[in-house]
Amino acid sequence: MNPSEKGYFKRIGNIHSKNQTNYIRLFDAIDRQESYDEKALKEEFANEAFTKQFSVAKNYLYKLILKSLEAYHSDTESEINSLINQANILNRKALFLQSQKLLKKAKNLAYKHEQLQYVIPINRCLETVYIQICKLEEIEELFDQLIKEEFVIYKKLHNEGDYRRKTSKAYFLHMKVGYAAGNPTYMKMLEDLRADLMDEEDCLTIKSQFDFNRFYFLYYSMLLEPRQAVIHTNNMLALIEEYPDIAFKGYRRYVDIIYNHLISCLNIKDVQECERWVAKLKEIEKEVSEPLLSMRIFTYVQSVQFMMATTLDKVEEGDSYLKDFEKGIVEYESHISYQHKPPLFFLASYVHLIENNKQKALLWLEKALDVADFNFREDIISWVRIQELIIHFEMGNMLLLESKVRSAYRYLNKKERIHEVERLFMRFFRKLSNGVSSGDLNKMLLRLEEDTRRTIDENEAERSYFAHFDIIAWLRSKIEHKTLKQVLLERRSDIEEEVWSAY
Repeated sequence: MNPSEKGYFKRIGNIHSKNQTNYIRLFDAIDRQESYDEKALKEEFANEAFTKQFSVAKNYLYKLILKSLEAYHSDTESEINSLINQANILNRKALFLQSQKLLKKAKNLAYKHEQLQYVIPINRCLETVYIQICKLEEIEELFDQLIKEEFVIYKKLHNEGDYRRKTSKAYFLHMKVGYAAGNPTYMKMLEDLRADLMDEEDCLTIKSQFDFNRFYFLYYSMLLEPRQAVIHTNNMLALIEEYPDIAFKGYRRYVDIIYNHLISCLNIKDVQECERWVAKLKEIEKEVSEPLLSMRIFTYVQSVQFMMATTLDKVEEGDSYLKDFEKGIVEYESHISYQHKPPLFFLASYVHLIENNKQKALLWLEKALDVADFNFREDIISWVRIQELIIHFEMGNMLLLESKVRSAYRYLNKKERIHEVERLFMRFFRKLSNGVSSGDLNKMLLRLEEDTRRTIDENEAERSYFAHFDIIAWLRSKIEHKTLKQVLLERRSDIEEEVWSAY
């Protein structure tokens, strides 16, 4: 609990009985401990009656804390539920006019915040009120109005559910396979989802509009069309700004949309927009006190900063981004979700590789591989397997390379479809593990670069690999005997010269 939550809990406890105050004392004693020590607690409260059943006391304290937190973190839905419960109590006490007043307030909140699912129980409670306070002809008319209203509500809820279902399916497809462009199977799955998705003008609620835009952000992201994707992330941000009572619903949704927007901005190389929204996430992090949300913001900020460091514009910032990461990861690593660990750790490994810190690059890649069997983003996990071979090659671990190549082959062969770039690199490392001379190695690297360039030029699906790793830059670094960072910085200088020469 944060300090304000603790203060609230103690204020609530202090207005109750002496027994409650004893639990406050127990809470304070636990809070003072650096790590939980039950033996020390029993000794401290040896003369207190409640310690005779200490497990019961702990369980009761736990429930008190949860009730306090529930009250402290109450939101609109909690308020609506509370108003409905209070109205039902008033009905049972025959205080129907007071009940009607609360139900009117609850219904206004439900419409204002588009919590339409609560209109149905509100109307059921209103039926009881109308029966008691209205004339027969009025009751008939009022019931008819309630039923018509409910038909409209059911239609809107069904509309919301349909958009949410399609968006969820697109999200889980993206989480499973990553990019779909160029893959006939995944393209068909994506197009099937889109085929019977209604148009935006068919959205009956703001929530439906939100999910419509989220679907198309995912759709265009998977098709590698970031300029289309960014239109829809901008639309979602605009909805939050225009309808904060409906679309905002706490920082979590806002933070997720900012991250989606950042991904789209990265893909169109809009670095200024990325910096602006990363700064916004850092501002939000200072305002929130929820550990889960703080961890989520940390994960998003670090991922985006690492992706910026692997583009041509922020290569020099990589070392400072790594320092930020290492400062925060100690607190958050054990809580980061399975979905976010592999890409975040992979990116940390990639930036360490650019900084020529191969040992740490291997450390974070191995952490990514620890969760790589999780059914998630097969495009990223596939490249993680190949990046492991690259790092071992960089470190000169040639004895390990043969077994690592076999392991990578086993994983890739389980996939529905192996990319040609993956085949090229696997053939290269398999030959390499058998031993080659330096002269032959240079020829192999040149041949691999030529084949990779041709494959990427000829096949759109193969181009997605540049979203994970600059393959050509790494090959150039080996051919020219330079660090990866040198090659990336030189390439940026060449681009800048071309831009200036055009003026």
